[in-house]
Amino acid sequence: MSRPNSVNVYDFDHTIYHGDASFDFIKYCLRHYPRTWKYLPADGFAIVRYVFGVPSRKQIKEVAFAFLHDLPDVDEVLKRFWATHEHKLKPWYRDQHQNSDIIISASPEFLLETIVKQLNIRALLATPMDKHSGKIEGENCRAEEKLRRLKAYDAKIKIDKFYSDSLSDMPLLKLANEPYLVKGHSVTLLNKEALMEEATTSTIPTTQSKKELFRELVLYGIIGGTTAAMDVILFKVFTVIGIPLLVANFMSVSIAVGSSFFLNAKYNFKKTDNIHKRGAKFFTIGYFGWAIQTVILWIGVDHLGYQDLYVKICAVIVAAAIQYVLNKFLTFKD
Repeated sequence: MSRPNSVNVYDFDHTIYHGDASFDFIKYCLRHYPRTWKYLPADGFAIVRYVFGVPSRKQIKEVAFAFLHDLPDVDEVLKRFWATHEHKLKPWYRDQHQNSDIIISASPEFLLETIVKQLNIRALLATPMDKHSGKIEGENCRAEEKLRRLKAYDAKIKIDKFYSDSLSDMPLLKLANEPYLVKGHSVTLLNKEALMEEATTSTIPTTQSKKELFRELVLYGIIGGTTAAMDVILFKVFTVIGIPLLVANFMSVSIAVGSSFFLNAKYNFKKTDNIHKRGAKFFTIGYFGWAIQTVILWIGVDHLGYQDLYVKICAVIVAAAIQYVLNKFLTFKD
């Protein structure tokens, strides 16, 4: 039975929305507004700096949304975006949503306003961001900040049911009469007593020092530069001895990526177990990086008319940053 003055509260991304709305919106803008691609080098640098703990989540989010300045009409773009993404709202939420619901999210408030109005619910509490500049006017709405925002909205409010995909929302999960954890389309009622115990006994895992991360990143760059030179040399040798162009390119890239994997596995990340599984991931990420470079070159040079060397440098920086993060947290993660 619901308590007096109680409401159902929902996280948005990965909870009632299938995916991350911010990430989907950025992809949408990159696909439909090519000029936003010029912000990718800054995004690449921000990703690397974030790994070192230099920018906060708030700062990296501002970098990611800096492209808003180049959108012709943000409100019109938002209408078009939600027209093609409204279907990603999960059916279980559509079936049970009420006008008294509250959505609380770390996503930018301007991004979710359109869909929340369509749902005709009570309130949206999200990260306050200027939709023309990407600047956050306050605090990033996550973890403890969500609780603060909810209390500022209504100090007497009580949470009957709270739904989230992450235990980072522990402050709200603990307050809810019924806390639910959402994974995909699966909704699980959590044991309140176990949840309270976990919140008090959990520990934060030890993280790398900035010095160790810097050494790792520098060595990754050295190995990447060496194997890139190997790629060019082998490509030239293969074409000279008569191997067809595309076959020569595939062979040289494959050997370079393979060499990079073994050098990183043995000397940099020092992870030589599950070599076949890690190798498959590394190759997939390697070819993904190559695809990113190809797309950036195609758009930057052929469509926007930028100087090819400048675009190539930007493409390498963006691809390398993305590959480093993916390899660190996917390929070489225990």
